Amino acid sequence: MIKDKILENDSDFSVALPQAHVISASAGSGKTYTLTQRYIQLLLSSRIKADGTDTNNPANILAVTFTRNAAKEMKVRILEWLGKMAMEPDSREFKASLNLFCEDSKTISNRASEKMEYLLDNYGDFNVKTIDKFMTSVMRASSSELRVSPDQTITTSYDELIEAAITLIFSNLGKEITREEIDEFLDKIPSSGSYKWNPIKDIRNLFGDFLTVQGKLFGTIKPGDKKLNKELTKCFFNVLNISKDLAKEAPEYVNQDALAIITETLQDSNLDDHINKYCDKYKKYAILDGRKLRETTLHQKLKPKAIELLNQLQDEYPKLLILRSEAYYGAYAEMFERFRSRLEDIERTKTGTIHIQEVSKRLAEYINQGSVPEIYFRLGDRIWHYLIDEFQDTDIIQWGNFRHLVEESLSKKGSLLVVGDLKQAIYMFRNADYRIMRGILDPSTCPPGIKYLSLDSLGSKVK
Repeated sequence: MIKDKILENDSDFSVALPQAHVISASAGSGKTYTLTQRYIQLLLSSRIKADGTDTNNPANILAVTFTRNAAKEMKVRILEWLGKMAMEPDSREFKASLNLFCEDSKTISNRASEKMEYLLDNYGDFNVKTIDKFMTSVMRASSSELRVSPDQTITTSYDELIEAAITLIFSNLGKEITREEIDEFLDKIPSSGSYKWNPIKDIRNLFGDFLTVQGKLFGTIKPGDKKLNKELTKCFFNVLNISKDLAKEAPEYVNQDALAIITETLQDSNLDDHINKYCDKYKKYAILDGRKLRETTLHQKLKPKAIELLNQLQDEYPKLLILRSEAYYGAYAEMFERFRSRLEDIERTKTGTIHIQEVSKRLAEYINQGSVPEIYFRLGDRIWHYLIDEFQDTDIIQWGNFRHLVEESLSKKGSLLVVGDLKQAIYMFRNADYRIMRGILDPSTCPPGIKYLSLDSLGSKVK
């Protein structure tokens, strides 16, 4: 469990502002419990002020999470906690929170009753929401600057948009796109071995994956270089030749399955299948048998020449994977560009629907141009305290949009409480980037090209 002492008494907390807490803890350790306590403290304390201004109005506090169920659960927990503090002075919640305040229990209980009544009467000020909902409200307030209609429906599903765009492309068969182009594209779609009588489902899934990846990153998927396949072939044969030489230098440790595929590939012209087979099953086809090398280290068993070849292989193999990925995506990129163009037309003129990822991306691109939406200035004057749950689920675009508001708060007398579990990041929820959370704790680990949240100016006020 997270220790209760992680949240200090409000007299100490008010002196320590601005302040940031970054908590990485496992599921069930009390992260949401801690977030709830912090929200209650910010709401009820009369001592937490920013530049002499009271900031314990619900409108001054923003708590965000990543699913609607989580946001609903947090709201319910906060209201239940307030109810206990207002009406049940002997409750566990009241006793657990009382040490966060330097005022007497009766004063805190009365204030909890007042705040609960205020929240129920002014529910719109109860800012506990998903990050997508928050960014949607920012987009609507900035619609003229972002050049989008404030009346557009924002969706979290691509299905309807993809279906409409694909239908539009195929309805223009023989006009904007030839049958030969369609046939060439369909030939590139991975086959399960049987003839595809209706490839629409596969196309929908393929482009859906592309949109999801593209929506979480800056830039777009574009057709690859014409020379890419030659580079891929050259790199693949280089890897195989190094592997073949390595097999000669260390024959007693060779993986026979790997040697077989190398021999087969060097004699066969069906390179695509072999490249995919080699990359997908590299562990199986690694030229050296790990079971035979398990007893001692490589350097104790291998000759200097073999070690040199092994180092070369370790340098070349990542290049092969990158080239293979570029060739794979590049094969679909030309048709995907047509599809993306139709999708934008549909979002703009036909369905009146836009995807939440597109909203976030447009906002990020606007900010990256050096512009700041007017709503950011208003939010900067209004929101002083940020609480972020499941921070490991943040993606690059979301964090790029959110970071400016947090830094504005911390440049004044605001606060930040971030909780997450880096171990859960292995699930890569919605293409989240765990390095963003890790980058706050250690800026040297932040992904290239991503600005991390600088907490250096807070010194010891970062915990």
